[in-house]
Amino acid sequence: MSLFEHRHIVLMGVCGCGKSTVGAELSRAFGLAAAEEGLILGCSALTGRYRDMIRVHAAPAQPVFVYLRGTRAALRQRLGARRGHFMPRALLDSRLATLEVPAPAEAALTVSIENTSQALAAQVLTRLAGRGGSVARAA
Repeated sequence: MSLFEHRHIVLMGVCGCGKSTVGAELSRAFGLAAAEEGLILGCSALTGRYRDMIRVHAAPAQPVFVYLRGTRAALRQRLGARRGHFMPRALLDSRLATLEVPAPAEAALTVSIENTSQALAAQVLTRLAGRGGSVARAA
């Protein structure tokens, strides 16, 4: 099955943006086990340099970065609702300070986290398909 022909989806953003949750929704949409065959990856990828390293090491695959953007307030609220997660809410400000929003030349998809994980996954799928990717759902 081809998720996005010769590409991988990298869900990126600071702690609390929903990388794991949206990744699980995308996996369900395709009938995949989480991150099966490395097709969907959740990684903070906060700096352009780090994203460049991912691109180099992913070759010949062409990773598509999906930036899950959220306001500081929304991210703090999400982090406050977590229980037993390794990332403490106190680190949010340092993560936001480190974040380099993807430049236009990176052609990352940007989606707002102000929605349910199911709606975010659907938005990602729609936007990937709109880029001319062959997005195939599992039967």
